Amino acid sequence: MEKRPKKAKEPADAATPDIKMQERIAELTRRNEHLQREIEGCRETEKALRQSEERFKAIFHNQLTGLLMIDASTHFITDANKTALSL
Repeated sequence: MEKRPKKAKEPADAATPDIKMQERIAELTRRNEHLQREIEGCRETEKALRQSEERFKAIFHNQLTGLLMIDASTHFITDANKTALSL
């Protein structure tokens, strides 16, 4: 009589690794989607900030009143508009 090698007992929940992997994939997909939304929000915020800076610069540099920007900690002039430069 030929001896057969003993088969390793399969756990009762043999499908568990596949289920766990599917759950992990689903969780990573949800996280990825969340991060994509956050990235899009950051891009929109950056765009709005750039537009705001452009509006500020246009107003600042085209004022008829002389304007200076002074660094609060160093007290150095960091920017001046055309009118301030002509004084």
